[in-house]
Amino acid sequence: MNAVREISQRLSLRPPLEESLRLLAGLIEDGLLPLDRSADVATILESVRTRLPSVTSFERAFPSLCFALATGVGKTRLMAAMMTWLYRTGRSRDFVVLAPNLTIYEKLKHDFDPASDKYLFRGLSDFAVQPPLLIHGENWSTGTDVRLDDAAPMTVPGQLLPQSSPVIRIFNIAKFLSRGRGVESKEVSKTRKLSEYLGTSYFDYLASRPNLVLFMDEAHRYRADAGAKSIDELKPVLGIELTATAKATGAATQEFKNIAFRFPLARALEAGYVKAPTVATRKDFDARAYKDDGEELERIKLEDGVHVHEAVKLALVNYAQTTGAPLVHPFMLVVARDIEHAKRVRSLIEGDKFFDGRYAGRVIEIHSKTSATESDENTAKLLRIEHDAAVDIVVHVNKLQEGWDVTNLFTIVPLRASAAEILTEQTIGRGLRLPFSQRTGDPTLDRLTIIAHDKFKEIIDKANEPDSLIRDKIEIGPGADVEPTLPKQVTSIPTYQYRLLQPVPGQVQDAAAPQLPPLSLQMLETVREAMDQEGMRTPAMSALRDDRRIDTMAARITARLDLPAANAAAPPADIVRAQVKQVVEAMIDRSIDVPTITLLPSSGRHFRYEPFQLQHLDQINFQPATADILLHDLHKHDQALLVTGGTVHRESDPANYLVALLMAREQIDYDSHAEILHDLANQVVTRLRSYLPDEDAVHRVLQHQRRALDEKIWKQLEKHRVEAPVTYKVQITRGFTVLRPRPLNCVDGLVHPFTEPVPAGAHIRQLVFGGFSKCCFDTQKFDSKVGEYELVRVLERDDAVQKWIKPGRNQFVIEYNHGKRYEPDFVVETAAERLIIELKSEGWTGDAEVEAKAAAAAEWCKHATTVCVEHGGKPWTYLLIPHNAFGPQSTFGALQAAYMRR
Repeated sequence: MNAVREISQRLSLRPPLEESLRLLAGLIEDGLLPLDRSADVATILESVRTRLPSVTSFERAFPSLCFALATGVGKTRLMAAMMTWLYRTGRSRDFVVLAPNLTIYEKLKHDFDPASDKYLFRGLSDFAVQPPLLIHGENWSTGTDVRLDDAAPMTVPGQLLPQSSPVIRIFNIAKFLSRGRGVESKEVSKTRKLSEYLGTSYFDYLASRPNLVLFMDEAHRYRADAGAKSIDELKPVLGIELTATAKATGAATQEFKNIAFRFPLARALEAGYVKAPTVATRKDFDARAYKDDGEELERIKLEDGVHVHEAVKLALVNYAQTTGAPLVHPFMLVVARDIEHAKRVRSLIEGDKFFDGRYAGRVIEIHSKTSATESDENTAKLLRIEHDAAVDIVVHVNKLQEGWDVTNLFTIVPLRASAAEILTEQTIGRGLRLPFSQRTGDPTLDRLTIIAHDKFKEIIDKANEPDSLIRDKIEIGPGADVEPTLPKQVTSIPTYQYRLLQPVPGQVQDAAAPQLPPLSLQMLETVREAMDQEGMRTPAMSALRDDRRIDTMAARITARLDLPAANAAAPPADIVRAQVKQVVEAMIDRSIDVPTITLLPSSGRHFRYEPFQLQHLDQINFQPATADILLHDLHKHDQALLVTGGTVHRESDPANYLVALLMAREQIDYDSHAEILHDLANQVVTRLRSYLPDEDAVHRVLQHQRRALDEKIWKQLEKHRVEAPVTYKVQITRGFTVLRPRPLNCVDGLVHPFTEPVPAGAHIRQLVFGGFSKCCFDTQKFDSKVGEYELVRVLERDDAVQKWIKPGRNQFVIEYNHGKRYEPDFVVETAAERLIIELKSEGWTGDAEVEAKAAAAAEWCKHATTVCVEHGGKPWTYLLIPHNAFGPQSTFGALQAAYMRR
């Protein structure tokens, strides 16, 4: 299973994908699923059922297993992983991938194309020099793969294709039907026609490949008679079916009988692999008031959908600016009842009375009629929306089909739909994919919002059912989750930037210093970029005062400014150096160094296994099988056993049968535990020798029962695992983060003076405040008045506090609970130390999540202190403070003494 582990790591497979790959590999390696066209399918089914009792039928003329994976988990990536394993282990190099429609076909071609930004095999050494040969509907007739299989190496785009190259053939199922569709219903598919250079048809050529493996994407689409018959005629040695809907379509839907592994949407939601479906309504909304006015109800739902959409759009801009991630353009989907309804809805949205006409020209209308070709064209339009910033709203008619699982759909407005229709995976599943491959931690970006004012209660009732897809709800209204106004943005500027670009009136420059021209924003950004680079090799920002570092940055900037593409009037080198020093001093004065540290284990392993005597060995009474034939090579003197499923190598030392299986377990490091593994295996061998007649019988028992014996050893071995104390070596990967302007969302676009009372009736989370004297930014937002807002009043008036900051996204790298990211509320610097502050409301005591974050932050502070003090910096401390533990009379020193965590 080492190949499974490496492929999973290289392709970053999520746990359910790795488990699927491991399941398939185990079936094949253990001889339960022989890739042999001559093997009896019924016998193979019985073998597979010994491990997978749920597989009651392959439902095809060949062995075929279904992997039922929810939308967004990574079905195509699993395809690539399985292909890699089959190729690497020598099982197959011939793969056919079937697509149910043109859109999915084009996506698959893109994903398997080495020139694509989504190329699935990137990072795999197997295909680093020579990628797989890609054959599809547009190039199969050239015969490239046929000539390759005839052992005639040939050059294509300057590359030599070795005979052993894997071949991936991607086809729309229509290419393989015995007859065409629609107007071509009397024409035989071209792949079925006789080819002069083949002497047969291309379809028959594929059917003759001895190790053909067939992958069926959206497998529920290939259960109709014509498609199923064509697939059977390909005669693959193995079929892999992938779908989120493991049910045959038709009048009487029936679940597949060959499901080998299942990972439903409910589990994908729990694991955070997809957006969280969330139902929304307006605060205090009474749908009964609109019983006789459906058009007014629709207008309200559309307006509130736009409020959610615009909030998402601004949140995506903020996320891109603060993390460097690519900017994603969201769109809102409106599901109309029919074509006439869709036209009226589009006319309303693009009209002058709907948000003053701001969405005119930013709406597209898509509907499906009867033509399959037209349906594919419409779906292709939806796919293009993922990269089209000119579209805000899509009005769609009829049920949504698979194949356009775009990542930038965040809001759905279903009009005149029942609760049952809204809650189907067919509707919700289209918008569940995450744009950044994982959740961001921002609820606005991590949810798919369904606007359902008139069906809100029905959906909430269904959401309380155990198998419900929707578990969350939000409200639209003043002070609610989404404000009923179009959001505005204020830019929060680092205070050092104000000092540099807007000098204090009357300030006198040092006469000995060069008379500097005003610093431009362009020059400031250039110096910031240079400081960013230095942050990766400098333990603290104060180290940048060193003349050599100033000279290095100045030289780099001067060379850049002297480039022909730069400003022709570049400043002299001495002016550049002086401005670099000016920026460095201002940043040091008005920033707080937050290092990025990595904890590296100083020891080779974190646990060990103690030697012990296996218990209950007397219960082992396996008897040798009698049907095996011992084979002995008279030339090489090798021995092997001929057993059911093939020939298996005979070990020279019987203990090695068990040691090999124990070594394959990921939890065991063989180099560290070789002695105990051999000892335990030999204890089992000793038991077998005690009652079996001869060595041959011992070998045959181990051949047939090695997995059961391995499991017996493993269960006892785990009980003798001892966690070893781990010491860490702390390494700084970045000494500091350069503060840059940040976008802040608000409802009014105003900056409210911090020293004045919060406006009456206002909701503090929707406001931006300014007027601070110690904050490293000119403006800030707060999550709570009794908590963050009041704590800042303490910080601002306490002389012990030099500066404070609310950390931005990704400014801290503190992980807890196996990779979750923790972002603290505040960082404070005093003359003696730096402190991380977390505020918690009443009732948090004993909360496992809070305690896990606190433990991780305290550990981070301990190691950050070690490194920072070593380089002349300040120690770090963590405070966990109840939100109601302070008031006008509080001092920061008292809070520090009372709530310090070590």
